[in-house]
Amino acid sequence: MSKGKLKLIFVTALVLLLAFTTIGSVWANELDDKRDELDSIEEQRKEADQKRRALQGDISAIQAEIARLDNQLVQQRAKVRGINDEIRETERAITLKEQEIIETEEYLEEQTGYFESRMRAMYQRGNVGYLEVLFSATNFSDFLSRFHFLRTMLEDDVKLVEEIKEKKEFLEFEKLEQEKRKSRLVVLRADAVKAQSQIEADMLEQQKLNEQLHRDVQHTQAYINELEKASQQVERQIREILERQANQNVSRGEATGNLAWPVPEYGAGWITSPYGWRTHPISGNRAFHNGIDIGIPRTRWEASPTFNGSAVNIVSADGGVVIFAGGNAASGYGRYVIVDHGNGVATLYAHMHRVTVQQGQAVARGQALGTVGSTGNSTGPHLHYEVRVNGQHTNPMTHYR
Repeated sequence: MSKGKLKLIFVTALVLLLAFTTIGSVWANELDDKRDELDSIEEQRKEADQKRRALQGDISAIQAEIARLDNQLVQQRAKVRGINDEIRETERAITLKEQEIIETEEYLEEQTGYFESRMRAMYQRGNVGYLEVLFSATNFSDFLSRFHFLRTMLEDDVKLVEEIKEKKEFLEFEKLEQEKRKSRLVVLRADAVKAQSQIEADMLEQQKLNEQLHRDVQHTQAYINELEKASQQVERQIREILERQANQNVSRGEATGNLAWPVPEYGAGWITSPYGWRTHPISGNRAFHNGIDIGIPRTRWEASPTFNGSAVNIVSADGGVVIFAGGNAASGYGRYVIVDHGNGVATLYAHMHRVTVQQGQAVARGQALGTVGSTGNSTGPHLHYEVRVNGQHTNPMTHYR
């Protein structure tokens, strides 16, 4: 082969290598930017969700306070009704006493009139009338009887008048006591009504606050929904980047077309959350799970206080090239790796404790990518594993061999 041909082959290879390197670098930068954007959105969503949960906690507390005030208001209204009933009873008692006093006064006036009439008659006639009664007696015994009768009659008149006066005084005393009782009840009612008004004002304030918190929850939920839409849009953009990258002839590890289990030490029996709809373990919202979660014992988790010193490796499901390795340990997927296996197939390994490969590195089927962890939005040590075909997530179990 001539030197000219060798030089041409060398230059051509160098150009292709530089082209692939440049393309890979552009993809990597673009993917990094999108992942950073996704992490930022996820962090905002997480903060908004925490705010929403805090608001819901405030709502629960306020609703409990409203229930307490409502119970207190029921009791206070019953108290006011009871005092009103007592006031009405007291007023009826006062009315009865007044009627009794009037009747007693009339009776006293009547009896006093009789007594005064007799006294006036005795005065006008002198003692002749009574003397006639006395001296018309037939004997001394009859005289004594007549004298005793006249004295008793006069004493009874005086006694009757005194008794009527005493009864009137007693009735007036009872009436005064009832009026005092009514005055005390009126004061108690005023205090009770004031307390009732305060409870009603407190309840109204709590109800307004409850309504405001519900509006805040709605606004926060709307914000979360917008963030989820933005997250979905960025994910679509990431899928497009991965799809474009998968369609290029980038040097990769040899792919078999079949996918191996990504955590060889822990099989399908360790799946803690399958592919599909579920209640999100952190937000509590119903959401679609784009992959599967494979758990491990906490004693095998490097961040656990009970770590036994033996970490669990995550391996590449097939040969390919690492198109992303890294991530933010505090949000989203945490630390994760994406491997492009060609023919539009890519796998994602998330929440890793350690990443042991680099972006652009060719990997073989079963080669270690890192270790299982709990970084990002995670509730415990596990691998979140996704299989994407032409950028679309699929059920990983349909690819398992």
